[in-house]
Amino acid sequence: MSVEPTTVTGDYLQANSPTHAYPFTWAWIIKANQISLNNGYMLTQFDAGDTSNYFWLRTSLTTNQLRVSLNDGVNSNASNSSGPTFDTVTWFYLMTIWRAHNDRQTYADGASVHTNTTANIDPATTVLRLFSNTAGVSGMDAKIASVACWNVDVGADGIAAHAAGIDPRLIRPNALINHWPLVHIDHLQDIVDGNTFVETGTVLTADHPRIFRAA
Repeated sequence: MSVEPTTVTGDYLQANSPTHAYPFTWAWIIKANQISLNNGYMLTQFDAGDTSNYFWLRTSLTTNQLRVSLNDGVNSNASNSSGPTFDTVTWFYLMTIWRAHNDRQTYADGASVHTNTTANIDPATTVLRLFSNTAGVSGMDAKIASVACWNVDVGADGIAAHAAGIDPRLIRPNALINHWPLVHIDHLQDIVDGNTFVETGTVLTADHPRIFRAA
């Protein structure tokens, strides 16, 4: 199964933000519920005391393509839009690797779709949200499953394994610091370190993408 918000104006999941230094990797699986997704937030990390410190992944203001943004509270955003173009049929296996303060790359189904080399300091973040921006609104109307974070660059083999639907626990397991399978709204716990999502509003259980689970 996966999870999805009832609305995009206040229904989201929140947990403590992982603490990480470069390099680190985020991965998740997502399918849109509608075509018009402008400015829909899927994953946001920010500082609860200073919301100008953040990084987020969302759709573009004008297209249904992925947009990655970073702000350290001083330096301007480092962001751009590129594929994939979301639709209501496809489950996308997305992965973003943060190799350095000036080296960020996003992959969809194993292919690189976004590269950004603008220099920025990694923002200090304390909060992690799915389906929300820093104000608690503007979530992406979508289904999300199997959110994971590693404290390494998982490399080409890890990128390919995630795109093939391999369980994150089988990808660089010694470096996996967070994994939320999100198989049901009643099971929001991070199975690596117990960092549990808390539901705000109403988030529902939905259908799930193909994934090869660990025993």
